[in-house]
Amino acid sequence: MEKKKVFVWKTVSIILFSCLIIFYVSGIILFKKYLRELPPLKMLERYQPSLTTKIYDIEGKLIRELFTERRTTVTLSAIPVDLQNAIIAIEDTHFFQHWGVYLPRIVSAMFFNIKAGHIVQGGSTITQQLAKVCFLTRERTMQRKIKELMFALLLEHKYTKEEILEMYLNQIYFGYGAYGVESAARIYFGKHIRDLNLPECALLAGLPRAPNRYSPFRSFELAERRRSIVLYRMEKLGFITEEEKIKANEYPINTEKILSSGKHASYFIEYIRQQLEPKYGYNVLYKGGLSIFTTLDLEMQKKAEEVVNNALSVFDEKKKKQIEQKNKKEDELAEEMEETEEMEEISPVQGALLAIHPQTGQIRVMIGGRDFYKSQFNRAVQAKRQPGSAFKPIIYTAAIDKEYTASSIIEDLPLTFQNDGERWGLLGNTTDFVTLHIDTTTIPAEDSPDMKGRIWQPGNWDSKCFGPITLRKALSHSRNTCAIRLIYDLTPEIVIEYARKMGIDKSFLGDNLSLALGTSVITMMELTRALSTIANGGIKTKPYAVIQVKNRQGTVLESNIPQETEVLSAQTSYLAINLLKGVIKNGTGWRARKLGRPAAGKTGTTQDLNDLWFVGFTPQLVAAVWVGYDDHRSLGKKITSSGIVVPIWTDFMMEALKDKPVLKFSIPEGLVFEKVNKENGLLTLKDDKNAIYEVFLKGTEPTTYDFTLNIPSLYPQSSLGDDSMMIEE
Repeated sequence: MEKKKVFVWKTVSIILFSCLIIFYVSGIILFKKYLRELPPLKMLERYQPSLTTKIYDIEGKLIRELFTERRTTVTLSAIPVDLQNAIIAIEDTHFFQHWGVYLPRIVSAMFFNIKAGHIVQGGSTITQQLAKVCFLTRERTMQRKIKELMFALLLEHKYTKEEILEMYLNQIYFGYGAYGVESAARIYFGKHIRDLNLPECALLAGLPRAPNRYSPFRSFELAERRRSIVLYRMEKLGFITEEEKIKANEYPINTEKILSSGKHASYFIEYIRQQLEPKYGYNVLYKGGLSIFTTLDLEMQKKAEEVVNNALSVFDEKKKKQIEQKNKKEDELAEEMEETEEMEEISPVQGALLAIHPQTGQIRVMIGGRDFYKSQFNRAVQAKRQPGSAFKPIIYTAAIDKEYTASSIIEDLPLTFQNDGERWGLLGNTTDFVTLHIDTTTIPAEDSPDMKGRIWQPGNWDSKCFGPITLRKALSHSRNTCAIRLIYDLTPEIVIEYARKMGIDKSFLGDNLSLALGTSVITMMELTRALSTIANGGIKTKPYAVIQVKNRQGTVLESNIPQETEVLSAQTSYLAINLLKGVIKNGTGWRARKLGRPAAGKTGTTQDLNDLWFVGFTPQLVAAVWVGYDDHRSLGKKITSSGIVVPIWTDFMMEALKDKPVLKFSIPEGLVFEKVNKENGLLTLKDDKNAIYEVFLKGTEPTTYDFTLNIPSLYPQSSLGDDSMMIEE
């Protein structure tokens, strides 16, 4: 019996010892396995958290942040002691005493979780939380928990308590996309972290446990209760006095979301994102903490958005009222009434605005549509639309280079062209023999085989002709027949050559006479660049949006400067500017006189009234405005650019240049001013009531005097008078 007991005891001992050996060996194997799977210590040294990329305007103002995790790192010295103490009080009371793992807390948490039947309390220390957030997954498994404990020990071995606390405070999630205390302070209070007071620190400290649950934006009561718990813990640990706790509990909690940057310039931000992401990659752009300095003027952008949105809202409201009035007058069948209801549901009218600094090509303002979040299509750079008469400045600039002057006489008379199978030939200045009318906006290519023998009769917007008029009046009043005579004389090839060198270098331009009417589709960026070349004295600049990009260490990754090319003479440019000033002073852009400073520009209205344009400039800013529907439907009867887009342009420019000096266009050498008769362009006597000062390239000024003062013209030129308020394309 005794021997049997000894045998049993030896057997049990052997089994237990074997189990211990197995457990020990297994533990060593698992420990080594998990240790190999942990990030190496070198990773701790080069670890860089995901940072927010910041985009700034020309004045250094923050426009937008790009991030996957909104985070801005700060040093521990910049973080209020109250916040440090609050975090320790509520997250890890024994932070400065333990060595990364606090066993009593783990045991306590296990007890409460088993008692509750689910997880109600965490046992992780601040060091463990940092290990999980920075280097490990968030899966809830025993394997991950063991790795967390091991890595916490490594962190404690490698870093001081202060360094661990600083990393934790810059990593932890506070809700609403905010990672780290600086981003949280900006989102919840609109302040930098260094400016927070005690109650604000206590509120932030209570968020990491459950950011959505305790957010003041979601539940005022829960946020207040959570803050009270944090303050209680702080008082209990001696971080604050009872009086400070009571006072902090009475401090009002902000329940209104702070408007973070990101409301403005969405089309511009997307424009530069498309340029930078292929260069640097998604991770660097959204996680690398880049600083991107742009050409945008944020204040100017805000004013532009306000002006455009207000004007287009007024347009939509008027359109709606017109439809409603029409419905009241018509007694239609039920089916027809349903069609009317569909008309009322048409999409809002769209608009775009682009402003460029002519001397540098820097983009100051970009509006690509009314609502970026509804439509990301950027109408300022992507949409190709007919410019209508807004294309004419290019034709007139080419004409000036071909020895036309502002006083040159050009006939505003009927035109008829016939196609011989290859080109359009001028058949005559009459329409008596016209047998077929071809719409000017759909004229086929000149060498189209089915065009032989066809007739084309272009006309003016008002179906009138006013006989011989000066080049100045032809442009100011946007006479189509005059523009077509010019392109017929110059040839479309020459006009295309000028368009290309002035900045319309990507879009296809039709090699035909209807190009004079702006029938070839181009982008707003191209048209603005072309007018900017004129405004800049013949020097073409390449539009750009990014001045400089720096990485998180402040190293410059790229730097951009103006790219200039002289394509026109300064004299030609000034003569073109002087002509375009007449569009505002006496022509279709007369509503822009309200600007009250030297300005020039050109309106554009397409034949079907589906595109309205105004491109204008002062010496320091070029801006283009477009209004239309994306589906090219007509904007309505009697709708013109003079009445719609010129006021938008004017209101924007008044706000944009409000604090800027009033500058005049500089006059280059080689030009002369002469007093001429504004009706016939001849030199005139001193007492001629129609006398104006006109500018000419030296050697091209008129030499003949007008001695027929006040003799009525055979043509009704008076209807083109300088004070006319009814002029349109």
